[in-house]
Amino acid sequence: MRPGIEPVVTQSAGSLSPAALLAEATIANVHHTLRDLRGTSPVLSRAIAEGRVATAGAVYDIASGKVTLI
Repeated sequence: MRPGIEPVVTQSAGSLSPAALLAEATIANVHHTLRDLRGTSPVLSRAIAEGRVATAGAVYDIASGKVTLI
């Protein structure tokens, strides 16, 4: 998780509320994970390039049960 959230935490730590920082770090982690998946799996990368598969990121709010696509 650290590589995905460290830039957000470093740049925004003093300027965002703890809740906003958590939200931004969570979204950054989702984006990082998607990039990592696309870049480290040759099979997945090929399927994406050929248009056979698409990836999507989402955040699940455990309190409300809401899923937000990113």
